[in-house]
Amino acid sequence: MRFNTKICIVLFMLSLCGIGAQNKPRVWDTRDGLSNNWISDISQDDKGYIWLATQYGLNRFDGYTFESITHNPEDRNSPVANWVKRIAKKSKNELWLGVDYGGLDSYDITKNEFDHLAIVHQNDTITSINKLLTDQNGSLYVATDGGLFKKTNDTNGFERVFGGKVIDLFKNIDGGIFFLSSSGIFAFNAQRGSCKKVIDNSEERINNIFIDSGNRIFGLENGMLSIYSNSNGTYTISRKLKLEPLVSLRFADNPIIEDSENRIWIGGEKGISIVDKNRDAIEFHSYLNLFEKDLEGVQALSFFEDVHKNIWIGTNKGLALISTFSNRFQSKNIPPIGTDLHDIREFNQVNGTLLIAANEGVFSVNEEKQVQSILNKKIYGMHVSDSGHIYAIGNGFYEIDTTSFKVKVLSSSYFKGGWSIAEDASGDLWMVSIGNLICYRKDSGVFETYDTKKMPKLNDIPIIDLLVDANGRLWLCSLYSGVYVLQNPQELKLGGEPQFSNINYISGNKKSLSHRLVTSLLEASDGTIWVGTDAGLNAINPLTFEVKRYLKKDGLKDEKIMALTEDDFGNIWGSTVGNGIFQLDNKTEGFNFFGQEDGLNSSNFLLSSAYKNAKGLLFFGTDAGMEVVNPKLFKDFVKPKIDFFFTHAQLVPQASEETVRKISPQQDEIILDHEHNSFIINYTTLNYHLAEKTKYQYRVGNLSDTWQNNGSERGVTFNSLSPGEYELEVVAMNPDLDFITDRLRLKITITPPWWRTKLAYCCYFLFLLSIFFGVHKYLLRRNLDIAEKRRLQELDVFKTTFFNNVAHEFKTPLAVISGMANNLRKKRNKEIDHSAKTIIRNSNELNDLVNQILDLSKLDVGKLNLTLAHGDIIVYLKYILGSFGSLAAAKEIRLHFLSSVETLFMDFDAQKIKFIFSNLLSNAIKNTPVKGDVYLQISHRDLQAEFVVKDNGIGISKEDLKLVFERYHQVKGHMGGTGIGLSFTKELVHLMNGTISAKSTIGQGSSFKVILPIVHKATEQILFDKEYQTIHLDRRELRPNSSEMAITLPIVQIIEDNLDICSYLESILRNEYHLNFDHNGDSGVKNVFETVPDLVITDLMMPGKDGFEVCNEIKSNPITDHIPIIMLTAKSDSESKLEGLKLGADAYLEKPFDEKELTIRIAKLLEQREILRKKYRNPDFWKQNDSEVKKETDAFILKARTIIEENIGDSGFGILELCRALGVSRSNLHRKLKALTDLSTSAFIQMVKLQKARQLLKTTEKNVSEVAYEVGYDDPAYFSRLFSKTFGYPPSETRKNQ
Repeated sequence: MRFNTKICIVLFMLSLCGIGAQNKPRVWDTRDGLSNNWISDISQDDKGYIWLATQYGLNRFDGYTFESITHNPEDRNSPVANWVKRIAKKSKNELWLGVDYGGLDSYDITKNEFDHLAIVHQNDTITSINKLLTDQNGSLYVATDGGLFKKTNDTNGFERVFGGKVIDLFKNIDGGIFFLSSSGIFAFNAQRGSCKKVIDNSEERINNIFIDSGNRIFGLENGMLSIYSNSNGTYTISRKLKLEPLVSLRFADNPIIEDSENRIWIGGEKGISIVDKNRDAIEFHSYLNLFEKDLEGVQALSFFEDVHKNIWIGTNKGLALISTFSNRFQSKNIPPIGTDLHDIREFNQVNGTLLIAANEGVFSVNEEKQVQSILNKKIYGMHVSDSGHIYAIGNGFYEIDTTSFKVKVLSSSYFKGGWSIAEDASGDLWMVSIGNLICYRKDSGVFETYDTKKMPKLNDIPIIDLLVDANGRLWLCSLYSGVYVLQNPQELKLGGEPQFSNINYISGNKKSLSHRLVTSLLEASDGTIWVGTDAGLNAINPLTFEVKRYLKKDGLKDEKIMALTEDDFGNIWGSTVGNGIFQLDNKTEGFNFFGQEDGLNSSNFLLSSAYKNAKGLLFFGTDAGMEVVNPKLFKDFVKPKIDFFFTHAQLVPQASEETVRKISPQQDEIILDHEHNSFIINYTTLNYHLAEKTKYQYRVGNLSDTWQNNGSERGVTFNSLSPGEYELEVVAMNPDLDFITDRLRLKITITPPWWRTKLAYCCYFLFLLSIFFGVHKYLLRRNLDIAEKRRLQELDVFKTTFFNNVAHEFKTPLAVISGMANNLRKKRNKEIDHSAKTIIRNSNELNDLVNQILDLSKLDVGKLNLTLAHGDIIVYLKYILGSFGSLAAAKEIRLHFLSSVETLFMDFDAQKIKFIFSNLLSNAIKNTPVKGDVYLQISHRDLQAEFVVKDNGIGISKEDLKLVFERYHQVKGHMGGTGIGLSFTKELVHLMNGTISAKSTIGQGSSFKVILPIVHKATEQILFDKEYQTIHLDRRELRPNSSEMAITLPIVQIIEDNLDICSYLESILRNEYHLNFDHNGDSGVKNVFETVPDLVITDLMMPGKDGFEVCNEIKSNPITDHIPIIMLTAKSDSESKLEGLKLGADAYLEKPFDEKELTIRIAKLLEQREILRKKYRNPDFWKQNDSEVKKETDAFILKARTIIEENIGDSGFGILELCRALGVSRSNLHRKLKALTDLSTSAFIQMVKLQKARQLLKTTEKNVSEVAYEVGYDDPAYFSRLFSKTFGYPPSETRKNQ
């Protein structure tokens, strides 16, 4: 549509024809979101946003909302000041801003960043900018009161190209720069940098200038517009036109623009002047006619034409828009103003005369808009017959002559409330009135009446609309039964029976009518019968009667149809009760609705009031008159291409700046974390005319495949979106627009929390898999444990039976051993008596162990009984504690008996009390280091006696403490036992209705508390000796050999905690060896280092260091590593034996050991040491080559010999120097050399020197004196004597004795 047509309609018709207010420009002000109503400049970026310069900041408009950017003193990234006066486009995404009282800003739209540029001349900063302009090279020109300044892209500063005030600035079509100053209009030559005056303005008559597309200069003067034409660079006035007063507002310029139709718009004080494209005339349009009355005092401040040819007017009262859409409706004021007609029901046009039927009657309106009343009766329907007459029905039935418009009354009373007339192929007219179907035969003038009550298939009386289709069938509307079709109207006229078909609404059937109340009928050019109902539009196939519905979901905004008609292009038009009229495109089947906002006078249309004249114009009746539509304007209308894009994502519910994420046009994905899964994705279409008419639909892939109607909302809200990947698709729908992008797509990724990531799921899978295997393993192990438990139970039964049998078998030999030992004592031999006592004591201990085993088996089967007697338990416990005196003395352990009472009489089982406390005290002594303390504490409270056995020994770990009373459990690091002592102790305590508990701290000791009830029910008294007799050997009783024996016999160190074993070893070894005894590993190792014995015999399990540690320390010390070690132990397992041999033990004997085997092993080990001594003393041994010597020589001896040989020439090198070199003490060196060579240290040094001397005498030609000096002897004679004494011949004869 040409823009001059738009201007004529919007402005010229607006002033001449009094078009309603709805056709006036749309205006926005601060009530709509503008930061300020004073709009001094307007621009548009490449995206399509409208930018507005106001007195309070920069505003961006997208057709829906305004976004303002104002000065913030605390934020440099904001305009330098608030009064943005000028806008110029810098680049695709950048704007130049002229800010009054601030200067110049460069604004990056994409980054939302401001750059403040200062225009400085002669140390004066220019802050008031009159005009901004950019040329084709991107250079910026700034018009200011201080001159014209230029800034190129490659410079940071500004160049002043003209001095003095520059009022206005423009460029011509060739890019030439022209500016207005107080002295004239100048042309600026950018290449030369010079200015040339082309028009004089010395009288300052020109207020503003403009250059049009013809390179003509327009000079705006008060009351005059001067147009200057160019001829070879000379400008002369070609025309002067009278001009209305210019803008009178202070701080405002006179806006001027050339539109796309080459018309010049000039803003003034009272209106807008438009210069035609030929520059011959000016049309003036006052603000009073252009704007609403509440804009009184409005003046235009700026003009802008956007890419869609819309004209934007910036005023002091807000923003106005004259849209390209405003020209499509030509609702002429017919009948003229002053004619009082209401509810126009029907239209007809005959020979240029328009007939209108209303409540007041029928009127004619000719082309000169002259109105004439034809009929003063209320008429609802009119029909132009093929005969050239017009028939009207309402309160009566009338015939009107189309030439004279004379009325003939055909019936004045018979017809009541008739609405419609239909003509069949015979020319007969069909009507409905007072429940009867009437046929008027025009030829005979006869009315034929058919009583609808006698037609059984006609259940409802049709009254609204009638239609005779191309097939001659009569279609009738009804209020309750849909549509009736009379198949045989011709046969009915001949007396035949009527044949009716009914097309009605059927609940649940989508192929039936949308509603039973039918309001209008239309036969389209393709034969389709269109049916308007109270709830939807329907298209009926005339052959099959198949129905297709059109409802709200299909775009039908108002489902209540009032009237239907078809345009010449096959599109269906209809009117509604409250939402204007609609167009249904026959190709796209899309609906387009038009209301008062589009230029209609009213949105409320009347029933069955629609008409198309011979020229194709459409007429619709409303409650306020009529509407006229020219469909051709819609067909020829070029749809603007509108951009459609995503703008930003906004997190919910926060709305702060930090929660908004902009979405660039190139961005196809947005990623949010799971904590921000409630958000809004916003989008927009830059449509500035009736933006709210654009409707949106969306769907979210991976969430729902159904398209959702979003109305006019420009955002899709997501609430608590689950982690995953989604695709948002949005489509915009507006029949008036052509969208550049038909569908938006945005991939949305919600990252899962760490516990829902793929890695987490892999971990979960592995965890579940491990649980599965764990459960499987547990069940398997449980089954195995059950089987093992069953096997152990069977084994335990077998073991118990076996132990009982063995224990009973032990009783007999024990009785014999004990009896024979008693017989030996009777012989009264002191030596035999000592041995017999040892036999009896060990026999008794073995007998106690046998009794424990028997009692334990009885306990398991519940047959162990108490033998209670009454007595003083304190005396008995002293009796028991005293029995451990010798055992404690052997380790120098102090025993303490502490009792809060002197006597405590109670019932107890003496045998079981003895076992309980003997076990506790024995364990305490065994696991307490030398010189430690063991306590037995007694107290009583109420009817309970408390007994505590406490030590300061090595303690028990928390893990072992939990299992300390478990049968067969042995505490790590403690002296070994059977593992049943404490378990049996606990069972005995429970048998006596008592409790036992343990406490321990590693390194501080342990305490065991036994609580027994104090009972006085036993009838027997306990009898026991007051003094407990025992025979234990302590260290003092193990007497060493005499001093004479110590000189000649080998020294054997015995490390054993069992005194009976020590006594036994003494009895078999004391005649052959000098014996030293130690009862724990710590003192044993210490004495070995002090005495360096010839042999060590050690037990494996003993207090302090065990046998393995003793062996390791001895063999790790160079002073003692040569000592043979024999290990005695009750452990017979191969692992223990291999461990001992690995640590350097020379022999490993199991208890009970064979006496002969022990003595033989000792003898052989000492014999091997003697052989080694002889070898070291033999001079011939050292004749071997070095490799053989090193292989067969002890490392210590080899090292000592090497040191002596290295210092052999030093006569002062002696024992002290050798000790220092070896890093050992003199005594230890003596013991080591004595043990290995049977030589003292001095003798060993002498032997090495003499052997070296003999070697030199044999292998060299040196004389005796030279050799003596060389081996460290200052006196050759003394050397000769020693040599002769050692080897049996003098050194001079050495070579002879080779």
